[in-house]
Amino acid sequence: MRALLAALLFLLFASPASAHPSRGIAVAPDGRVYYSDLIRVWTIAPNGRVTLIRDSGGRHMHEIYLDRGGALYVEESEYNPGTQTYRAAIWRYAPGGASGYVYGPTPRPVPGMGVFRDARGCTFQADQTRAKALVLYRLCPGGRLRRFAAAPNPPRALLSNIGGAAFAADGSFVFRHGGTVHRLTPSGRLTTLASGFAVENMGIAVDAAGALFVVEQNRRRIVKVDRGGRRSIVAMSPRPWMPTGVAPWRGSLYLLEATEYLRGRPERVRVRKLSPGSAPRVLAVTTI
Repeated sequence: MRALLAALLFLLFASPASAHPSRGIAVAPDGRVYYSDLIRVWTIAPNGRVTLIRDSGGRHMHEIYLDRGGALYVEESEYNPGTQTYRAAIWRYAPGGASGYVYGPTPRPVPGMGVFRDARGCTFQADQTRAKALVLYRLCPGGRLRRFAAAPNPPRALLSNIGGAAFAADGSFVFRHGGTVHRLTPSGRLTTLASGFAVENMGIAVDAAGALFVVEQNRRRIVKVDRGGRRSIVAMSPRPWMPTGVAPWRGSLYLLEATEYLRGRPERVRVRKLSPGSAPRVLAVTTI
């Protein structure tokens, strides 16, 4: 059994982006786009210039978060099949300032540590047990840890959430677990925001009006749920592309898409912008 588990983990973390591509994309207030193609992080300036800002050397970067001050937090994970161990870290990029690791690399990240952080500096971590039961942590400055879902502690190995995550305008932490999207309010109330989505771990987003956007990768679509609960399909990805992340900004949608994995072929990642009344625009394409 241990050998089988090691083989599965090797396929997940040591092979190309195939089974577990990046879902990390964010848009800054000035229109600058950040995205991860899994092993590198790029920025797209408003004038269209694409610049590399982080090459992990092969470590996976599934999740990114852009805070209100303009700093970008990037989750890194690495699996060593020889020792059957992980190392995880958080790297911070500050435009015009110092950049570098702010946590790790470590084989044993503390529960609650993650790239998503609220105005108080608390970080969040949505995970699950081996039986798929939800576990949600919040870790605040001073080491104050709180668990919001009553389930046994799962083994900690990574810093990324079990599925896509985002913050709502009211400060609620919104996260995906299987086919359900949950919300943790600033007061600590855990509720279900919407359910019935494809059981995937791909990206989600919440816009300024409170609408929820959910990536359904295998169905090649983005589902929007407005504050009244009405659903609509607002974007589709043509073959061979599949959506993995989404970021709404000023009425436009920025899609992170990856090609289907075929052994022996390079995998590509792109960012596409969809705006009302305009044709879709491809802003960047990179090859893994």
